[in-house]
Formats: sequence, structure tokens, C-alpha cells
Amino acid sequence: MTDTNYETLVVYLYPTSGKQKIMDKSIEVSGYVYNAFITVGKYYRNNYNKFPSKNDLRRLVTKFWNNCPWMQEIPNNCLFECADNAIRALKTCYDNYKKKKGNMFPGFKKRKDFSGFG
Repeated sequence: MTDTNYETLVVYLYPTSGKQKIMDKSIEVSGYVYNAFITVGKYYRNNYNKFPSKNDLRRLVTKFWNNCPWMQEIPNNCLFECADNAIRALKTCYDNYKKKKGNMFPGFKKRKDFSGFG
């Protein structure tokens, strides 16, 4: 067995102003969609006693994307990732709630906290 040394490579990205606007809009829309899906998850949990499936949320993403022209400037897959993150957050919070370790539902993201897609 050989010893392997790993080094960190730091890469800086300097997007053009057009790409920077798209990245900023993607982050803002991702936060909006995340908050919308937390609301959908609360509704499902309170009315149907279950969480929506990943496919249900992906269908909603497609409907949002097709019906909101201001969302069509960003790629669809960013919104799919937000739906996945919302489901994961809902299930984690509910599991913690059952273990008496936290709230039943996750909190909404505030506009100032929109710093990335996660």
C-alpha cells in the first residue's frame, strides 16, 4: 500500500456580468421555490398525513417553470434540486420532531440567507 499525498487546488471563477445576473437570479428563484415547497409539504402533512413524493414536487416544478416566465431564464435542474432539498428538510425535521429533538417543520429561508442553492 502506498502513501498518497493530497493537495488542495483553489479555483476562482470570475463570471461575466451576464452570467453573474443569471447566477444571482438562480439563487433568488431557488429560495422562492424552496419556500413554496416547504408550504406544500406542510399542507400535505396536515391534510393527508404524509409528505409529497419527489415525483409530485418535480411535477410542480415543471408547472411553475412553464407558468412563470420570470423563472424560465434559469435552468430547470436548479429547481429540481430545490424540490429535493425541501423534501429532505421536511423529512429530517419530522424525524427529529418524533425523537423530540426539534420542530415539526423547517423554517423558511429569508431573502438575505439566499447564498446558494442548498
